[in-house]
Amino acid sequence: MDRAMMDEDPWDQRGRHSLELAGADEIARATLRPSASTEAKEALAFDGERQLEKGMAGVSIEMPASRVRCVILGAAGRDFHLFLTCFKDNPHVEVVAFTCTQIPFLERRTVFPFPLSGPLYPGGVPIVPEFELEHLLAGATPHVDKVILAYSDISVDAVDKLRQRVASASPTTAFIPYTDDEAILQKSLLRPRTRAKVLAITGVRTGVGKSQASRYAMKYLTQQEGLKVVSLRHPMPYGNLIEERVQKFSSYEDLERQHVTIEEREEYEPYIAVGLSVYAGVDYQAILDVAESESPDVILFDGGNNDLPFIKPDLYIVVADPFRPGHETTYFPGNFNFTHADVVLINKTDSAPRNGVRGLMQSAHSRNPTASIVVSRSPPTLIREESSCHLARHDDRFPEQRPEHIIQKGCHVLCVEDGPSCTHGGMPFGAATFAALEAGACEIVDPRPFLKGSLVDVFNKYEGLGPLLPCMGYSPQQVEDLKETINATICDTVVCGTPIDLRRVLGDGQLNKPLVRVRYELCDVPEDEVKELMSKQPFEQEVTGRFSNILHKFADLVRHDANPQSVPTIQQFIASGGNPL
Repeated sequence: MDRAMMDEDPWDQRGRHSLELAGADEIARATLRPSASTEAKEALAFDGERQLEKGMAGVSIEMPASRVRCVILGAAGRDFHLFLTCFKDNPHVEVVAFTCTQIPFLERRTVFPFPLSGPLYPGGVPIVPEFELEHLLAGATPHVDKVILAYSDISVDAVDKLRQRVASASPTTAFIPYTDDEAILQKSLLRPRTRAKVLAITGVRTGVGKSQASRYAMKYLTQQEGLKVVSLRHPMPYGNLIEERVQKFSSYEDLERQHVTIEEREEYEPYIAVGLSVYAGVDYQAILDVAESESPDVILFDGGNNDLPFIKPDLYIVVADPFRPGHETTYFPGNFNFTHADVVLINKTDSAPRNGVRGLMQSAHSRNPTASIVVSRSPPTLIREESSCHLARHDDRFPEQRPEHIIQKGCHVLCVEDGPSCTHGGMPFGAATFAALEAGACEIVDPRPFLKGSLVDVFNKYEGLGPLLPCMGYSPQQVEDLKETINATICDTVVCGTPIDLRRVLGDGQLNKPLVRVRYELCDVPEDEVKELMSKQPFEQEVTGRFSNILHKFADLVRHDANPQSVPTIQQFIASGGNPL
């Protein structure tokens, strides 16, 4: 593809609402303060830019004779966080470039820009596609000392292949997964400045149900425990990085105004749908500062893919998927989450094979024996989106009385599934497929003969995709390709298993066939089912089916903070008579 064409990124034109242009923490707070007028926000932003330029004009930085030269392998998330927390202001290290992969169209972004990059990088930091890694290393003068792997949901075999690529291109260059460097791990782990406690929810893979667990935790802690909770989501900065430094999403209008991609919407919309807000962005120290200005009792870090928390957790939870047993040890860096978490939450026990559930329980016992184990359900619910197309409004296949009759038995169904879970997450099917088959569909229609535009490339890249349509929408044209593919597919009904209202993206009335939505929320497991799961376990590690038990004890920990000298850790709670199990 022509690089000039790649630079014409339609998402670079996005006008962000809750963001600052200059990069000062004060500007971030001002832009998010509802009482601040538009004129005041613009004045603060302009003043911030002027102060930054003034400061840079007189800056004299003493550089060491030699610097450690690094390349950071990333996907617009962990890589930027490591740079901002570990390297941006470090004169002894020079970040030569970022590489990008995994996310469609990211190759159009060619630089991590100033002023985000800081005074040591007045021209920004170059970004190149990962397939150019060998060329980058071979042509670097002086040579690159380290390559740091800083993205997630990659198999250990793929990590080894990257290691081999680096060794082949530059034998003297060290290859370091970021979890192997204790100094990087500790420095990149942010700490709240207030007494707010941190609950981090992570996963062993993409698509395990982290967001369900996060919504459950947020609703429980606010509604049942009366605590004030602020949610921070793992980054998905796919537009203008300077404008996306600090983001807050509180309404559907925020999503529309900020022109988010479908993947971003899949993470933010479920919070908005239940009346909650969520922070995200690029600079997580600035995001954390703004979030703490709301004086929360709890900061909830909602993890992305299978990455580690960005903020030091007081309670560290990892969600595991019994549909993919063994992946808790074979995918980076989710394997780190699995062995270090305080709680292993095994989701989807209502639909997953029993051997998969028990296998994860045994794996948790052998690899993280001090962790508490929680099992949970994730039942799908079919909901008719009546106004989604003109056909559905008068279709007798959609009687009002019973949800299970939303899909007519024997019909042919196209299943639209969560994109990341089924692409780099490797899920062979998702909630839509499961719900459609349970409702009596006779065929899950393969969309391959009907693919349009960029979706052809998606299926070529992820050859293991089953008969499903990943809900891809990383650009306006890809959203159009998705709509055209759905309309071209020969089927009776479309079942959408993404956590968003697809009508808002594709346009109401734009589909030529009925659309049924699948919703799924994390639920507790009855005690008799927990006992049945435990009946064949050869160990004494206790298991609970009530996630709320863990959260209640965490709430006790938060309330104990009134006396900081006697605050126990969550591990002490679990080990003591206050055992949440």
